[in-house]
Amino acid sequence: MAQSSSKLPVVVLVVVVLGCAAFGVYKFGPWFKPAATPDDNIEIGAKVAALAAIDKAITSAAAVERVKPARFLDPAKPIVKELAKLVEGDSIRELAFTPDSKFLVSADYGDMHLRVWDWRERKVVSKQKHAHRLTGLALAPDGRGAWTGDAYQNLYFWSISDKGELGKAELVGEKLGGTLQVAISPNGRMVATSSYEQIVSVWDTQTRKQLAQGKGEAQMRLCAFSTDSARLVVGSTTNFFVEYDLAAGKARKVPMLGVRPDADHVAAVFSPDGKHFSTGHTQPYVTVWDAGPMNYRHFLECSMSGICAVAYSPDSKWLAFAQGNGDILLWDPNVKDNPPGCVAMLRGHEKFIKALAFSPDGKVLASGDEGGRIVLWAKAD
Repeated sequence: MAQSSSKLPVVVLVVVVLGCAAFGVYKFGPWFKPAATPDDNIEIGAKVAALAAIDKAITSAAAVERVKPARFLDPAKPIVKELAKLVEGDSIRELAFTPDSKFLVSADYGDMHLRVWDWRERKVVSKQKHAHRLTGLALAPDGRGAWTGDAYQNLYFWSISDKGELGKAELVGEKLGGTLQVAISPNGRMVATSSYEQIVSVWDTQTRKQLAQGKGEAQMRLCAFSTDSARLVVGSTTNFFVEYDLAAGKARKVPMLGVRPDADHVAAVFSPDGKHFSTGHTQPYVTVWDAGPMNYRHFLECSMSGICAVAYSPDSKWLAFAQGNGDILLWDPNVKDNPPGCVAMLRGHEKFIKALAFSPDGKVLASGDEGGRIVLWAKAD
């Protein structure tokens, strides 16, 4: 296994919406066939981007076995209710559940605290104040730690005990670029960062060694690993993303047809079953792709401002996305209908929603906003 750094050459009220298109909420563009081809290899300046190959043992390691999820929504009774509100802090930036669904971890940009919640008891179990504003969070698949990025270019690791107690912050990487975003591979072997300074880096979670680092052609807003840990997607402040094949050491630029060039790519997630990939943008766009070949499946334009966060339920049956007006929409991305089946609209936030997370057991959806409020949503009885 290579351990040395290598450079890149380059809900209070729930409104159930049936037939959403009738309400004028959605406008769909056509289906697009292959958006990416081998000719889309990305150029950074005059150089061709190719990620230095990362040991296949890292990308192919078996993922931690996950809790078998329950159905979050029953299609025959698609009603969701607000379960609770958790309020402590200033501005929620990221949310993540531990694999056993026992704890919810929140990263607060405003008061710079990392918190571990016992969400059933509605209380904070542990919290630690960070030295800088938190901008990124990724939980280890075994639940034993959290990786965070901050506004001042640093990557940290925090241990989490079985009781939800946070350990002290361990500095892993510096000078990685501002407003650092973080993603961890589902097999737990790699952590990736991306930043406004156009820097992308990949690290070995066990040795804490940097495996690769490179620079892109646009400011980076996010990064996300594929479900099989073999690919890394990096989104930017324009209408394309870069897909890295980690084992093969290849990269390609994938255009998002229909998305405006000034629509920042602010959210991206692969479905847990590995079949789909979805994006959200500051302009009111959501895209859904067949994740293997990266072909467009759906292009959705909402009439209600930009998209702030996206998340799949653990059974991959539902896609949640938060709009700039504080609404959360749930819909079925698996159907081929145009429009796809819209399940519900959730309203419980007064401020901009920045984070969404489903519990691994599929019973709860958590949403966090810029006012420090976390809302928990559950299937209605």
